[in-house]
Amino acid sequence: MQVGDVVKVDYVSSQGNHWNWVGMLMGIYGHKLEFMIDGKFDVWRMSDLELIKERGGLTVLESKDASR
Repeated sequence: MQVGDVVKVDYVSSQGNHWNWVGMLMGIYGHKLEFMIDGKFDVWRMSDLELIKERGGLTVLESKDASR
């Protein structure tokens, strides 16, 4: 993932917690990623997103930035 990518999360954990959001990656700070979700900033750990991806609940739409 890179800044500018749009990320969609739709995941239900084994404890029954449900996350369903679409956000734009605004910054990467070590193992934490900051997203703009519904007009607010939210920070997620890379390890949490990797787990969600492994279980099929993460979609990344790469930005079309020419600098990639």
